[in-house]
Amino acid sequence: MARIAYCTTIRDELLNIDVLPDFECEVVVSVERDGYIAIDAVYRDGKSLAFGTEFTKSVAADVANHAEIDLNTPGNFYREQALAKEAA
Repeated sequence: MARIAYCTTIRDELLNIDVLPDFECEVVVSVERDGYIAIDAVYRDGKSLAFGTEFTKSVAADVANHAEIDLNTPGNFYREQALAKEAA
């Protein structure tokens, strides 16, 4: 497992607005044998968002979904970063 810096925008598609633009955090990732990268946790300021309020847990779920897409897209900056950390 590796912990990498990650930034994404949480958007409300119904309202068509950015709720949390440029949300900076860290994600804990695992690289599986087939190269798939799974998101194991989301942290902000050293705290796991899984232990927060329902809103915070919802943000963590959205971040994890965004990160999973980004980290499994060939050539993506975050994917390369995760693979490099995992190999170190």
